[in-house]
Amino acid sequence: MSRICLIVVMLCFGSLAYAQGDPMTFKPNLKDPCKSANTDVDECFIDVVVKETTQGGVRDCSVTLKDVDEQDLVDIKKGRRVTIVWRIDGSSTPGYRFTSAGIEFLNNDPPRQFIRPEISSDGQWYSWINKNGRRKVYEYVINAMSSDRTVRCDLHPWIRNR
Repeated sequence: MSRICLIVVMLCFGSLAYAQGDPMTFKPNLKDPCKSANTDVDECFIDVVVKETTQGGVRDCSVTLKDVDEQDLVDIKKGRRVTIVWRIDGSSTPGYRFTSAGIEFLNNDPPRQFIRPEISSDGQWYSWINKNGRRKVYEYVINAMSSDRTVRCDLHPWIRNR
């Protein structure tokens, strides 16, 4: 009986993972912001678009990634350390910036793959160093806010170290 239950559970979780897409095997089909023709470049730039909306007098905002696949997955090829820099894109609603915790990794357990977070003084870019030593998919949160600090929004994308 326990084998049957185990098989049923495995089939359910397998179909759920398939329905949502497996980030380890998903192949991005749009421009990859971390690809470079120059293999000596150890930086990756991810452009973040923050758009403000107002509905019924209430301000809100949304965050998207520019030039990234529909699953918000950024691929990092295995190799040397890479500095990943998230930038507020020029097409964003003016006056938005990263919060002090602008980029938060949800599964950066020891030994940490992402180290040395840094934010610019104007909050327009945020960076982490990706040690890129472990083949894994990492979920993170992008946190943005208006300059008057009254509107906040976030996005939960992924980084895949190959």
